[in-house]
Formats: sequence, structure tokens, C-alpha cells
Amino acid sequence: MHPRIICLLIGVSVFQLSRAQVQQNDSSIYYLGKADSLNWYGKYVEMTDYAYKALSWSERHKQCCGVIRSLSLLGRIDYGMRNVTGAVKNFRRAYAMSDSCNCTEFKRKITSNLGAVMFEYYDKKSPHQDTAVELLKEALRLTEEAGTKNELSKIHSLLAEVYMVLNRHQAAILNHIQSAIKYAEMVNDTGYVAFAEIKLGKYYKDLKQYEQAEKHFRRALELHRMTQNPESIAMSLVNVASILNDQKKQGVYELMYERSVIKDSLFNQSVRSQIADLSVQYQLEKKERERLIALKEGEIQEERLKSNTRTIAALIATLVLVLVLVIWRINAMNIRRKQLELENRTKLQAEKERIARDLHDNVGGQLSFVLYALEDFSEEQAGEKHAVVEGVNQAVRGVIGNLRETIWAMNDDEMKCSDFADKLKLYTKNMFKYTTVKVSFHEVIEHDNTLNALVGLNMYRICQEAINNAFKHAKATELHLHMKAGLRWEVKITDNGQGFDAQQGFDSYGLENMKRRAKEAHLNLEIDSSVGIGTAITVIG
Repeated sequence: MHPRIICLLIGVSVFQLSRAQVQQNDSSIYYLGKADSLNWYGKYVEMTDYAYKALSWSERHKQCCGVIRSLSLLGRIDYGMRNVTGAVKNFRRAYAMSDSCNCTEFKRKITSNLGAVMFEYYDKKSPHQDTAVELLKEALRLTEEAGTKNELSKIHSLLAEVYMVLNRHQAAILNHIQSAIKYAEMVNDTGYVAFAEIKLGKYYKDLKQYEQAEKHFRRALELHRMTQNPESIAMSLVNVASILNDQKKQGVYELMYERSVIKDSLFNQSVRSQIADLSVQYQLEKKERERLIALKEGEIQEERLKSNTRTIAALIATLVLVLVLVIWRINAMNIRRKQLELENRTKLQAEKERIARDLHDNVGGQLSFVLYALEDFSEEQAGEKHAVVEGVNQAVRGVIGNLRETIWAMNDDEMKCSDFADKLKLYTKNMFKYTTVKVSFHEVIEHDNTLNALVGLNMYRICQEAINNAFKHAKATELHLHMKAGLRWEVKITDNGQGFDAQQGFDSYGLENMKRRAKEAHLNLEIDSSVGIGTAITVIG
């Protein structure tokens, strides 16, 4: 429980106790009123002086209720100064006297104050915690009999927090908080509504329902702003900042800064109050000291400003230099990359033109001649040479198909990933058309990027080699092609065939040719094979 909350609640109680006896017109009322007026500024030394004066006067004049009020004030002062031992001692004395003095109104307030302070003072496992809970229950019973709504609200809120900390009566916690809000709203007591909203925020925070917790902490802050009580506002700012920090949200710094401003404001008001009570000579000396200090601080601030200016200028210059170097380096790398691409394109174009010309003029012409010659067999010859013609016919058509694929791959400067995938699927289907091998394709085109002709040609040849090896050597029953076009183009060919030792290879020339093509085109090639399990070949461009 926050110390400031207890101080404020007990302060309200003492103030109300003082008002109840104002008709006596004794000096204890005056001293207690003076002490209570200083509570706003947290001037505990002066408050203690007035509290002991009220206690002494009440004892001399045998004013039993005055003694109780004075002891309660001393307990509040001790608690505010974090002397919880002294607070428990004074509240216990006041509680012990409440029955003999017949101060019914004071008894219920002292009972709730003692229960709240004992709960914070003793360890959670201490048997005194049960005593604290019983005191709060007794205070609740007495207050229900009196029908004082704002006091009922306070005690319900205290019981809710006690049960949350002790992890008891979970079902009753929410009921206590709701009762606290209800009674406070019945008498339009904004401060106690805010007090209950804080408990509700802690309740949801313990359940890790941070959005709900933040909602009620912010509601408490809004209500405390309406009361214009700086201590309460500062406490609510801490609660909101804490729940924002738990959620990794922004705004924590601004809230804590506002809290520090409020604390500084309270301090300044206290200083002004003290200065007003001093002599004229002290004021003059104080002002002279402040003038000298301000002058010195001004000189220090000016020197610090100059130093900061120099530091910032140096940092800006360094940042600009680093930025220029980075831009220069990036431009140099881009220029070099473009030069390499241009050289590769020039070499590729020349090579493509030469290969295409040779294939078309030599191989293409020869194969077409053979095909036409076979088709011109006479009917007499067809009967006896039919089998030979059919076999040669199929072989020649296959060669022409491969020739067309080669020319397709070389004729374009660039090729789409989707075109690449379509050609590779068609090639695979034709290769395994008359086999029992189950061929499957999985194609994911997230970005239909374009491939450089050199990269695309070499990648296509590597895939052809992998498919041919699966057809000739793998003895597989399943073949799967996975093609994915994302930021890069990836093709993975897997089979469930007999596999081979990837370190030696089943066809050293074929594997070396694939590796050589991958190296020339800057492709990533992975060959994974195990004897009796199968082979997986992945190429990434």
C-alpha cells in the first residue's frame, strides 16, 4: 500500500476528528488544525511540534478524546516519515484508550488506521496480519452501524488490497472494490472514488489484464486531478507509468517527469512558507546568497552550453563525414556491380549468338534432314522398317525439342520465374511420360521476378541434369519439384530412389558440371543424398 495514500487517508480522519470536537474551543483543536494545515507541504518537523503541544495540553486538561486525536496525528507523522514502528505504537495507544474514553466516532477511525498500518508493518506470514484483518473487519462493522459512506468506502478499499496481497478471498475482492466505489459515489467523494479505482487497477494488474488495469489507473489519475491534491496526483502518475512500463508502452518518461515537477512544486511551496516566517535580516541574507548562487550557476550553465554546442557540432561533423563515406561506398559498389553485369551480358550475348547459330545451322539442319528422310519411306519399306523408323522418329523429335528449349533459354535477355517454372514442369512431364514414376509439383510465386539470362540458363541446365540423373540412375517411384519465387528463386528436386554417396557422386562429370555452372552464375547449389534413401538437389538464384 502506498505510504502517501495512508498519510492522506489518516490526515482526513484526523481532520474530521478535530472538527467533531471544535465546540470545546480548547487549545488542542488549534494545535491540531495548525498541524493539519502543514500536512499539504509535508513539514513533519513542525507538525510533530504542534502534535506534542496538543497532546500535552489534552493530558493536562484531562481531555481524553484530545489525547486520542493527538496520538493519531503522531502516528500519521511517523508513518509519513517511514517510521512505521512509531506509527504502530501511537495508533495502538489511541486504540487502547478509545473504549475507556467512550469516543465512538474516533474508535472506528483509529481501528481502520491501526489495521492498515499493522498490515504494512508486519511480514505477510506473521500472525499479526490476521490481527490487522480483524481490525479492518471491526472497523467495517462499526462504520456500517454509523452509516458513514466515505469511511465505508475507505475500509472496503483497504480490505480489498489486504486480500489481494494475502491472496485470500479472491471472490470477495471485486465485491469490496465495487462497494467502495458505490459508497464514495453516494456522497460524491471524488478522493475515495479514486482510491477505490486504484485498488481495481491493482486487481486487474495482478490478473495480468493490463488494458483494464491501465483504464482504472487512468480513471484514478483523472479524479485526483479534479481534487487538485498534489500528493494524490503524484501517486496516480506512478501507477499509470508502472502499468505502461509493464506493457512496454510509451509515455512513462512524460508521466514520471510530471510527477517530479509536482514534487518540486510542493518543495518550493514549503520553502516559501518557511521564508515568510523568518526575520527581515534573514531574508536579505538569503536573497544575497541566492543571488551569488544564481550568478555562479549562470556561469556554469553558460560554460556547459558552450561545451554542449562544441560537442554537438563535432558529432554533426562526424555524422556527415560517416554519411558521405557510406554514400560513396554504396555508389562505388553499385557502379562496380553494374560494370560486372554489363560485362556478363556482353559475354553472354556473344556466346548465345554463337551457340544459337551453330545449333540452328548445324545440329538443327542435320536433325531436320534425318526426320524428313525417315518420313519419306515408301509404303513397301514401311512394313519392314516401321519399328526402326518409329524409334528414330521419337529420338529425333526429342532432340529437336531439347534444341528448342536451348534456343528459348538463350534468346531472351531476361526470363520470368513463372516462365522458367512452366518450361521445367513441361520438360519433367515429357521425361517421365511413359514411366510409372509419380511426379508432383509445388509452385509458390510470391514475386514473379526476372532472372538474368546467364543465371537462368545455368539454373535451367542444373535442373535438367538433376532430372536426367533421377530418370537414368535413381530407380525412384516418386519425384517432387518444389519451386518458390520470393526474394530469391529457389528450385528443389527430390526423389526417393537408391541415392548415392554425395562425396563421390554417381556421375562425377555430371555433378562437376552442375557445380561449375553454379559457380559461374553465382548460384547456391546443395546436393544431399544418402544410399537407399534418395536424393535432394537445391539450387537458389
